[in-house]
Amino acid sequence: MKDDLKVLAHARSRFNDIFVIQSGTLREMWFKGNGEFFLQSRIDMDRPHDLALVYSRLTMAGLLFRAPPKRVLVLGLGGGVLPAALVRWFPGTAVDVVEIDDKVTRLCRRFFHSLDGDRVTVHSEDGRCYLDRVRGRVHYDLVLLDAFKSGSIPFHLKTVEFYQGIRTVMAPDGVMATNLYGPSNVHKASDWKTLTSVFEHLYFFEDEEGRATVAVCTAQTGRMDAATLRQRAAAYPKPQGMDLDLMALADRQVEPVFSQPSARVFVDSIQAGDLQRIIDNNNRLDPVGKIPYTLSSAH
Repeated sequence: MKDDLKVLAHARSRFNDIFVIQSGTLREMWFKGNGEFFLQSRIDMDRPHDLALVYSRLTMAGLLFRAPPKRVLVLGLGGGVLPAALVRWFPGTAVDVVEIDDKVTRLCRRFFHSLDGDRVTVHSEDGRCYLDRVRGRVHYDLVLLDAFKSGSIPFHLKTVEFYQGIRTVMAPDGVMATNLYGPSNVHKASDWKTLTSVFEHLYFFEDEEGRATVAVCTAQTGRMDAATLRQRAAAYPKPQGMDLDLMALADRQVEPVFSQPSARVFVDSIQAGDLQRIIDNNNRLDPVGKIPYTLSSAH
């Protein structure tokens, strides 16, 4: 443990065991679960607007597949790094954030990003419930999925039915980017099978060390090749204050090989009328029964 590490806050909810720590200028939010700690967010207090974690930079690859977004949906708040960056870069953009844990929201606003103003709205509810509530009423240009809990992702946020719900709130040229975590995630092949059953085109982005993987999904006509993606990055109307190398980001597209024989398409296994009970259990810090989508800490 670093000598200068300080615990700035600790909160336990029915969803998460949350720690905010700081070492030097780096401030982080961690969730604890299954005896392990999982890094959620990081900011450098000297440069709080930078995207300090590699996954957060890779997630912005979704911007390359369409014009600058006017309306964005983010599932999972953490330290608020993604919505804070988007409203800073794009003054005309409105962001809806869905975060089930009010204690995460309070810690985000106190220690990371206040998200003041009228362009970021935080909805305190489950992501699946939110999609059901707004279906047919709103369409998003960009959807970012970053909903994690301590040691797992709620399974109802990983199934075909969930992604079909995402499709219903996406604009026709909309783009979805989802954080698939790092090399310790053994479910990536099943993620690939599940996503390809819902979206026409998938593009994967990884950093050089393979610490993070992000999948960008679209329903657009025709697949974009690597050369076109680089052209889009070079021509992108980069807004003032965006400290992000879009050409380098385009170059991080990879073609992973998923060959796990045990890979499967994730589907709901829910009796009629039982969805809410399953959602409530999946979201608990200590869910009852088997946890289908577990993660091991990469840190």
